[in-house]
Amino acid sequence: MSTQAYASEIIAVLDGGTTRTRLRLWNGDAVIWQKAYAIGVRDVARNGGAALHGAVSKLLIEAHSFARFDTVIALGMIGSNIGLAEVPHLVAPVMYTELASRLVVRDLPSIGSVYFIPGVRTMINDVRIYSISCTDVMRGEETEVIGLRNQLSLKGPVNFFHAGSHHKLICTDDSQILSSKTSLSGELLHALTQNTILASSVTPLDKLTAVDPEYWDKGREATDAVGFGRAAFCVRLLDQLMHAPPDKATAYLLGAVAALDIALIKTEIPVILYGHLTITEPLARYLTQRGHQASVAGSDTSEAAATYGAAWLWKVRSGLPA
Repeated sequence: MSTQAYASEIIAVLDGGTTRTRLRLWNGDAVIWQKAYAIGVRDVARNGGAALHGAVSKLLIEAHSFARFDTVIALGMIGSNIGLAEVPHLVAPVMYTELASRLVVRDLPSIGSVYFIPGVRTMINDVRIYSISCTDVMRGEETEVIGLRNQLSLKGPVNFFHAGSHHKLICTDDSQILSSKTSLSGELLHALTQNTILASSVTPLDKLTAVDPEYWDKGREATDAVGFGRAAFCVRLLDQLMHAPPDKATAYLLGAVAALDIALIKTEIPVILYGHLTITEPLARYLTQRGHQASVAGSDTSEAAATYGAAWLWKVRSGLPA
């Protein structure tokens, strides 16, 4: 494919999260090149920033060998205090157009100029220990939900539930991001399946292809009945006493963890769930069975959301039709 066919409309979108950093090239219509490294801000927190800085520099060199571009836009945790450069959050509610106008440019050694999309902070006037649950922060999801609203041609109030390293509910309407709420459930699942006694009883989440609905429901019910700690240990008992296959034990654990997020998601507002399908699809089934308006964004749509959102913000900032 000739790089001359693209030219000045190409932008590079750098998406840096907890465990992975990805670079995509966008030509105005589609992603034409992408690559990722399994290096994220978690590595910075443990070992310093050299690895992340080196991964980004290498990604840009490889992307430049494919096509010429001048604009690099970054989103996600890469714009935090443990990323490439810290960019202050904007305070919700935030107009989409304001987010576009508040991109922050930083000149980084061996990387060059990068436009960072600010995260969004949900605040109240008087933060105290009894009101801390009313506050929140996010980086990256604000761009994803803008992309999803555009991709899916959504109108009116819509909430989004993101299933990733952290689970998050983001509330939006036609013009602005209203608020967010974050759960540690994603990291909790990772820790339980990788670093506890349950590791030998379950299927790794990235290898799970389907979720048994009966076991998922029983796991959710167990958390409601006896608490999450006991429900999680029952995964071990399923293995030891019932010889349950790992995929069924994993479904039970997913249901047990899902019970922690259901209170976060329940709403009269339509909700779009996106991210890991093994998490979003059972949750959507549970919600719709109980009369909630819930649907799942497909994998391709979810994967492209951040790039769509970043491209939209760049167009608005540049005064182009979005």
